[in-house]
Amino acid sequence: MQYDIFISYRRSDQPVARALVGELEKRGVRVWWDQKIEGGEDWRDAIVEGLQGAQCLVILFSEECNDSKQLKKELAIADTLNKLVVPVLIEDTQPRGHYLYELAALNWIQVFPNPASRAGDLADRLVRELGLEQTASAPAVDMAPVGHPAMQEEAVSRPDSDGDTLTVAPAAPGGAAPDPMGAHASPSMQAAPRKAAPALDADAVREKAERKRQRDSRRKTMRDFLPLHWYDIFPLGALAGLLYYEVSSEWWAGNLAETVGVSLILGGIALGAFGAVIFPFRYYLRRRRVWRTAMMQGLNSLIPIAMFVGGLLIWWEGDTASAFDESFIFIPPIFITLTIVAIVIYGILNGQRAVRSFRKNVEVL
Repeated sequence: MQYDIFISYRRSDQPVARALVGELEKRGVRVWWDQKIEGGEDWRDAIVEGLQGAQCLVILFSEECNDSKQLKKELAIADTLNKLVVPVLIEDTQPRGHYLYELAALNWIQVFPNPASRAGDLADRLVRELGLEQTASAPAVDMAPVGHPAMQEEAVSRPDSDGDTLTVAPAAPGGAAPDPMGAHASPSMQAAPRKAAPALDADAVREKAERKRQRDSRRKTMRDFLPLHWYDIFPLGALAGLLYYEVSSEWWAGNLAETVGVSLILGGIALGAFGAVIFPFRYYLRRRRVWRTAMMQGLNSLIPIAMFVGGLLIWWEGDTASAFDESFIFIPPIFITLTIVAIVIYGILNGQRAVRSFRKNVEVL
């Protein structure tokens, strides 16, 4: 069965949900909520079927929703089905964690305090915003189909304004309107034949769209891999100069292998630290998801790790046993720490933006 609205709520908020369902049904809106689950029916299947048949998901959000695992599942299903989500704030709270990330950018409707008493206003708002007033109040019109005998009346003779008799031709079979000019229309007054539009191959269109999506995805991935800008040459150049000064002042500066090896080791650590601090801000400005930022930070870490390992091997003149036995243990803690720093920085930035977005998008009803 098809529904207009699927209502999600916590059990403790059932009075608010019941009041809203009653107001919506008064307006002719088809509502699904858990009270429609029949005895003996698997409630999981019922929820999925209700979401599949609904136009949108309305969430009555209270403090308890932040701990709801069921709401996470419903949001995931709604996202998979590309359903519209309308969060309604019924308590003086705000989403946290997963819900702050998923719902902060949506347009919220605030109905507290006394949300049950505002159920009528909320129902009117939902009906108006979702365009349901037409389906809820439009009267049924009994129209004869095109070509129906009721539309094919016989010719009728009517007097015109001059008193002459005017014959009105009946509708043509199939509902076509009679031609008042008939065969007497001049060629210049006859409509030119419309050129048929070329038929579109649906498979070709989909294939072209998929190729474009793949190109955009590759371009986006390459843009996020080592997201350096031309002006990064200044801090990186200064860092390289400092490293060169420190390396060249040591006693082993005359040994080319050790000089190159230590330069790569320190350069790998420096590049990793630079990326751990700078890259989260780059991803933040590009509005990347947290999981994508963590993934790209991990991929970016491979380059400074390669520099570190290469420097070890050069320093030890290819003696892998000595290099890995004595120095390899430093690699995991260094770069794992840098990756954690980057993710924490991005998490703080993204969380602050989500809170600002949530507060900006809440509209008091």
